[in-house]
Amino acid sequence: MKEKKILRFSILFYWTFFWGLSVLDKIIPDVHHLWVGKDFFALFIKFFGSLGLKDPIFATLALAFISSLEGLNFVFYLLASINFLKGKESLSQKWFFRAIFTSITLFSLFSIGDQVFGDRFQLLEHGLFWLILIASWVLFKYISSSDGKLLEFKVDKGVKIAIAIGVFITAGASISIIDFSSKTFSNVSAPVEGTGGN
Repeated sequence: MKEKKILRFSILFYWTFFWGLSVLDKIIPDVHHLWVGKDFFALFIKFFGSLGLKDPIFATLALAFISSLEGLNFVFYLLASINFLKGKESLSQKWFFRAIFTSITLFSLFSIGDQVFGDRFQLLEHGLFWLILIASWVLFKYISSSDGKLLEFKVDKGVKIAIAIGVFITAGASISIIDFSSKTFSNVSAPVEGTGGN
């Protein structure tokens, strides 16, 4: 029984500090002793500038919205951890579900942004975090309700439809990528031509 509680608390502890430090990184974006923050404002300016939106108001509003969602995430995880330490496991599970849901929503927004801004490396990272959040919830929920029972996954009609759509989208994207690559791969070794301007 202790092992289950340790694992569940470890999951809560990790995500609470993950979002807590992420919020702190927005508050302290500069380099200090024992802290190297990331300048998200400059990054957002660059992203929106690449779309032709050079007014800093767009970056400011986007960063404020993202920061408020991250702050909300942190509060949800903190409440889940506090209730867990108090022994209120059902209440802790409710707050943890809310935290997971808002985190998934946030990483989904990040993934959409990565697609729009063409940041494929960040897309991979955010997609992995999305999957890890799902795994965290399944593990947290399973540990709390398992008493020697096997974890069962039922594949109903909705899941089959979702898998079929996912396979179709993946196949379409793969064909598109292969086609694009075959048409543009010759540019890899082609010389860069100057425009002649000063």
